[in-house]
Formats: sequence, C-alpha cells, structure tokens
Amino acid sequence: MTALETPQYTLLNLTPEYVEAAAGEVRDRYADLVFDAFPEFYGLLPVSVDRRRSILSKEIGMPGGELENCFGVLREDVEIALVAVIPTENLITAQQASALSLMRALDAADRKEFASRLTGFSSTVEPVRTDGIYLPRLAVVPEARGIGAGTQAMRHIMKHYGSRNYALHVRRDNAPIIRLHSKLGFEFKSDSPYLFRTMVRPQMAG
Repeated sequence: MTALETPQYTLLNLTPEYVEAAAGEVRDRYADLVFDAFPEFYGLLPVSVDRRRSILSKEIGMPGGELENCFGVLREDVEIALVAVIPTENLITAQQASALSLMRALDAADRKEFASRLTGFSSTVEPVRTDGIYLPRLAVVPEARGIGAGTQAMRHIMKHYGSRNYALHVRRDNAPIIRLHSKLGFEFKSDSPYLFRTMVRPQMAG
C-alpha cells in the first residue's frame, strides 16, 4: 500500500492485503463505496447487504479485475471516497474477470439468479472507443459529497497517470456527476441512446 498526501486528503493504493487486514467497518465502508459507484449493476446480486459487502470487499485489488488498481481517499483518517483505474485496452477482459469472480462467490441458486438478472444489462452501456485510461468506479460517501473529495481523487489520478485520454461512464440522467466531470474536461463524444454513456477527457484537456 502506498500513500500520497495532499493538503486535506490522503490517497491510498488499496491492495487486497490492506483491505483484508483492515477493521471490519473499514472493509464495509469501501465495499459500500464500490456498490455506490455502480448500484445498478451490483444491485443485481441476489444476496443480503452483509453478504454483498463481503463479496465486494474481496473484489478490491483483485488482479485482472476492474478494481485491480483501486485508490481510497481519506480525510482526517476517515474513508470518504474510492476510485478505480485500468487501461482501456484491458477493459473487456477486466469486466469478464470481475463478472466471473462475482459468479464464483455465489452459491448455485444465486449464481443462476444473478446470470438471469444480467441478461441484457450490457446493452445499456455504451462501448468505450478510445485508448488511454478508463475509470470503472468512482464514489464518495454521502456525508462527504460537495467538499471536493471526488474532484481531488480525479485530479490525483490524472496527475499520477499523466497526459492520457481518460474515459468513464455516467448515467445519462445523473446531472450532478455529469457537471463534475465536465468541469474536469470530460465530454460526451456521441449522442448515444445508452443509459450509461461514455465521457472522455482528451489527452491535452486542461
């Protein structure tokens, strides 16, 4: 685990070892942030909240998955945000690995139900058609929204990975998130009808 300090925030590279060794409430907090980053997807898991937390905490830092490179944002030693990063060329294989990992965490009946619920879900997500860096997950705890934690996390990631194309998905009706990313230089590249649309920050933006 590495830590990077900013005037108000500490940003941690979350490894599986760190998450596993963390106190239960810390693991649950990060698991809830993973869920909050994409509730439409993780809400398809046919399990209790406690079971979901257990499953999602194990996804953080999983090699080859969407959350392999995951960062936690702390303010005064309290976990307030999470952001994940992968190269866009690895996106499809990372999504497949993460979906398979989730399936394996379920018993046979729940696995069948989850697979049924997933039918057609991918058709709601616009394909990513750019190279560079993809941000599969970003979430801030409710009590910390509006204080710049999400922006700080994004700026850290873009500084760390340098001048690249950056892409992410937003729900087309989530106006506050669209405004946040627009201020950071992200823009839509199409007028697609997908529920989850792609926003891209071109390499030399801002």
